[in-house]
Amino acid sequence: MNREEKAKFVEILREKIAKTSAIYFLDYKGLNVSQSNLVRRKVKEVSAEFKVVKNRLTKIAFQAFPYKFDDSVLKDTTALLFGYSDPVKPIAVIYDLSKEFKPLKVKGGLIGGKFLSPDEVKEISKLPSVEVLRAQLASQIASPLRTFAYLMSNRLVQFLNLLNQLKNKKMEENK
Repeated sequence: MNREEKAKFVEILREKIAKTSAIYFLDYKGLNVSQSNLVRRKVKEVSAEFKVVKNRLTKIAFQAFPYKFDDSVLKDTTALLFGYSDPVKPIAVIYDLSKEFKPLKVKGGLIGGKFLSPDEVKEISKLPSVEVLRAQLASQIASPLRTFAYLMSNRLVQFLNLLNQLKNKKMEENK
């Protein structure tokens, strides 16, 4: 790569960094081409991108951002995993694939400007996806409302029954 190509690559890398919800640093040393291609396909299915990058160019690209991260993640071979919509799904895919492809290892991650250690990233991978969390939240919000509606309708039925009984009692007294 000549200087112009490197500058263009760094600019593209900066654009990717700016529009991601999560970035994960991976060690891919030992993966063959077909395994790398499979990783790319699998992460693409969850709106993510697996990109092998030069460490020096990655450092230059990150200089445009206020992110602080451990430089040790940029040692040896490095691939970046960009999670564009959901920060959980891409890394969950990587952990699933790492069971099959032992050389694939997580060095760290960056979510919301905060650097995460490999252990923290592993915990993130165990979380439910954003869609599942939204559904759970909606269910939690709706549950008290459903209970309230049920109780109110039950009280209304009881009140109507009471009125009906009073009406019947008055009718019997008037006979």
